[in-house]
Amino acid sequence: MNFPDLNIADATTTLEPLTYFVIGVAVYAISVSNSYRFMGRRDIFYLNLEKYETSKNRSPRILPHLIFYVGKYPVLSPIVAFVWLIIVIALLTFLAKTSSLDSILLVSMSMLATVWVTAYCNEDLS
Repeated sequence: MNFPDLNIADATTTLEPLTYFVIGVAVYAISVSNSYRFMGRRDIFYLNLEKYETSKNRSPRILPHLIFYVGKYPVLSPIVAFVWLIIVIALLTFLAKTSSLDSILLVSMSMLATVWVTAYCNEDLS
């Protein structure tokens, strides 16, 4: 077959944006996959204190558990949820330029809440 209209200059002007687009889509797909795998876990923070416990009495073991529980659930979990909310809001803002801010906030909050509620039912579902 003979293609007389094809040349290297036209091919590079077509292939260069295509290469950037493929790399961008691949990075986006990998980051979304990893972020949803992180968000879809039932226990986002895994903390096993039993291997550090050396005391056989129960009373000295209660204080470290209480400190890490307070640090893990009431302090760290809302911070992680807020960070994910900001990330999803930013992504939806860039994707939906014509939508209003209140609809973007509603969609992003409902999407994150749905992922976390379904993670407690079944991690594969979320």
